[in-house]
Amino acid sequence: MNEHGDVIIEMQFLEKIPRTTLDNFWSTYVVPLRFLEELPSVVLFNNLIFTHIQRNGVILLATCCREGSALISLEVLSLIAKVLNVYLKSLSEATLRNNFSLVYQLLQELLDYGYPFQTEIFALEELVPRPTLENKVLSILESPIFGKVVGNTTATTTSGAWRFSQQCRRPWRGPSTKNTANEILFDVVERLDYIMDAEGRMIKASVRGSIEVNCRLNGVPDIQLRLVNADAVDDAGFHRCVQHLKRRGDYTLSFVLPDSKFTLMQYTCRPQSMPALPAPPFYVTPQVSFHATGGRFNCMVGIRGGPAHSRNQEREVQDLKVVLMLPPRTTSLTVTNCTLGSTSFERLRSVLTWSVGSVRRHPASLQGEFSLESPEMRATVEQLESLKDGTKVGSKPEGPMPYVGANVLISFHIPNYSVSGLRVESVHILNEIGKPYKGVKYMTEGGNFLIRGI
Repeated sequence: MNEHGDVIIEMQFLEKIPRTTLDNFWSTYVVPLRFLEELPSVVLFNNLIFTHIQRNGVILLATCCREGSALISLEVLSLIAKVLNVYLKSLSEATLRNNFSLVYQLLQELLDYGYPFQTEIFALEELVPRPTLENKVLSILESPIFGKVVGNTTATTTSGAWRFSQQCRRPWRGPSTKNTANEILFDVVERLDYIMDAEGRMIKASVRGSIEVNCRLNGVPDIQLRLVNADAVDDAGFHRCVQHLKRRGDYTLSFVLPDSKFTLMQYTCRPQSMPALPAPPFYVTPQVSFHATGGRFNCMVGIRGGPAHSRNQEREVQDLKVVLMLPPRTTSLTVTNCTLGSTSFERLRSVLTWSVGSVRRHPASLQGEFSLESPEMRATVEQLESLKDGTKVGSKPEGPMPYVGANVLISFHIPNYSVSGLRVESVHILNEIGKPYKGVKYMTEGGNFLIRGI
């Protein structure tokens, strides 16, 4: 669906749900919202479970008439969005309408009675080729009409069936894979989920990590990967290509990996399983004060320990963004002082984003003022809303608004740094072709990172 509720592509399983049910759901839950992001991911309406995700102005919506896990439905929708991004390069309303038949074929192969069936990109490409010029020429050459002209219909049919039968053994990798760049790259990415108070004390913390692989090897190589310092790993999940796993303090993985970018391993680390969860190498101090018609904000960012610690290039904080949540109904904003980076303001969400960039030796500060909706205008809006709902509006005092804010969301990158200490010790490639290049990179990012203000 698009943002206006128009259906782009629809597929029904088991029981057919009438379009009027969808229209009623849209008019009841979506139309009254100020913006679409306020819609909950899971909604129970008219004895049906509606789950949805949003991608680039496109709403992927699933309905279920039986009680089940909503997380499974959301995971299936995310999988569909991922596959469509690979095939269409960009998931949007225009690309969906221009490739209607291709998207419908993908949905038929992806799902079986509403459940995930064929999810590997490499296997899907054998069943539904990508819309490239090369694949269009191959489809013409392997068509029955062209086969009759050249007198080789059986050969083309059997060759396609043989390829698919070979593909079923390892649907994530073909037997004759060739790449110009003979290399394999590993990215160990860890995301920090923090909640900190105004004085910098940690209230809640956890680490979510993953090992991302970009494989461009030739043939079907067997890989042996050894991971050390894995004591902090509390729970781990692996890609289906992992054939053998040994854990005796460390991890030793054996696998035949796909020929693309994929996630080899996902894991979580709890503070109880780590010797000491270090504090982030920077600090953020947000302050917001306001009255009935407006207020001021002040935010400072710096390196913990002062300029001496900022010389450590291995733990340099990059791409730092501070999202300051202002009081609701903020109408205008003026930045009076910004010593580093740039700012942007979203009026609908009352959110100020400060793009700091790389944190330097000296602290950076952001100061400004904002205006709130006047009490007279707010009373008029509330009166109009009360007429719709049939309720009565009482008078409100014009003192400070009942809002506790100044919380900030943080996003950042710290290259060449691993919080948990998990490291790749060695990568052995059996039956290798040539001398492939092997590379490992570490990255720490801000996940759900929240700092409470003063």
